[in-house]
Amino acid sequence: MTKQLKTVAALVTALAILVTGTFAFQQIVSQRNEFIGVPEDVTLHDDFDPDTGDKDVYVENTGDAPLLIRVKLEESMNFKDNTWRPGDKDWITHKCGAANSHTDCGNANDKDELFHDFFTWHMGGSKWYMPAENGQKVVQDTTVYDKNSPGAKETPIGEFKTIIEYNALTDDEKVAYKGWVLDCADGYFYWSQLLEKGEVTGLLLNKVEISEELKNTEYYYAINVTVEAIDTKDGNMWLLGAPSVDNPDVTHAKASEEGKKLVEQLLSYDKSNKEEAKTIKVKPPANPDLGYVSHDLDTKTDEGGWFTIRIDDDVWVHEQPGLIRFADILYDDDYEGYTVKALDSKYEGLFKIGKHRFGNYGILYYMMPDYGTMKKQWLAGQKTFPITTEVLLSKGDKSVVIKLTCEFDQAVFAVDKLLEYDGP
Repeated sequence: MTKQLKTVAALVTALAILVTGTFAFQQIVSQRNEFIGVPEDVTLHDDFDPDTGDKDVYVENTGDAPLLIRVKLEESMNFKDNTWRPGDKDWITHKCGAANSHTDCGNANDKDELFHDFFTWHMGGSKWYMPAENGQKVVQDTTVYDKNSPGAKETPIGEFKTIIEYNALTDDEKVAYKGWVLDCADGYFYWSQLLEKGEVTGLLLNKVEISEELKNTEYYYAINVTVEAIDTKDGNMWLLGAPSVDNPDVTHAKASEEGKKLVEQLLSYDKSNKEEAKTIKVKPPANPDLGYVSHDLDTKTDEGGWFTIRIDDDVWVHEQPGLIRFADILYDDDYEGYTVKALDSKYEGLFKIGKHRFGNYGILYYMMPDYGTMKKQWLAGQKTFPITTEVLLSKGDKSVVIKLTCEFDQAVFAVDKLLEYDGP
């Protein structure tokens, strides 16, 4: 993403829930909205089913840079007929109402009929979805996916808080909170984390429930969704407000005072997490001094990967490579694409990524203990021969240095040789 952001005009669809006495149908109302960002960088998912009222709204980062995301929801309603009629109150921003509750926002039509006396919003949640393809800006997909659907992914759970509730959290709780924050002052819903490349927000809106009293009644109701996304280099777009590059008559709104605090906090995440973002997250080892060790599994000999060797005419022969299991190291369960490199040059080329003979995936090791060290360990009563070293584990542009203790079994074929050995 370039630092100079363009404003891209897009037709974002406002989907109308339309029901009349003896028939139901959907009317699509097109409303000009602007995505702040380069065109290919963000996708609005607006999965609306007029038969059930399900309306799943969430945002996907299809670019390469972390993004700040905010969404504005606007409403329009009339009970005159089932068509959209522009007027002074055609689109009203959904904000907090009494007691800072979003459910009592006070939006009303030109007859002072309150929207949310008739339409109840259900916020937050998670779903399985299909990622956007080919630069799609708006995806409307009501297909039901699950974990068995090829290519489908699951959104995080989108929690929901007003900015007052959010501000009551501790600093650590704010960092951990993953959800939407509604700024009661201006109606912007902010995603509380930087949205990284390929990530998606949790659901903002997931269902609109229609009042029973609207049965057999002709009416019109619509929700318009506007998404704004900026990268972390352009925080001033929201902190100071900025005119559209493409349309100088449109100024992108400056965040409220409380909204600014939230934006500044999100921008600080980028600075503090830049190095962390390049680091593979690993599980803490059971013993930090030893790092990750070969894992002893039940009854299968060497199942945990203890290196077995024998000696034929003074030549070391690998019976099996050793293994440090990925399951003991990584939170990530997608093991494809990892590489490993020894940091100690004497072990260069002796670590590989692969499957052990019993099917466990991890770091295979092929080092050789030296006779002198093994003899000292043997005479000291040790039953295994450990070598502790560090390796660089990488995947794509992320990496981490980890400590490994690679254990060897008793090498029973070599015991006589060990006892005869008189070297250093």
